[in-house]
Amino acid sequence: MLFTSYADHVANPPDTWKVVYDDWRTWHVRPSSGCAQSPNGLGWAYTKKEAVALTVKGGYYYELWHKYDRWYAGEPQAGWKQWADVKWLLETAD
Repeated sequence: MLFTSYADHVANPPDTWKVVYDDWRTWHVRPSSGCAQSPNGLGWAYTKKEAVALTVKGGYYYELWHKYDRWYAGEPQAGWKQWADVKWLLETAD
């Protein structure tokens, strides 16, 4: 998952993401709120151009965010459990 919750997903659409340089000589895609699953952000690339390409239409993380958006709306995604089932499991877990 890109984000840890539906609320975080909705609060961080692709147009709010930033591409920032990291001291490890890589460019990272970071959500506006910093609430991605990974502390390094959503993903990374070796060049700024490659990192920016991940965040626009056709880019990996852009498309993945929209795939999650459709999943949360109830549209089945191949190989994924239905959001309603996952939501129920999360709500009933101890």
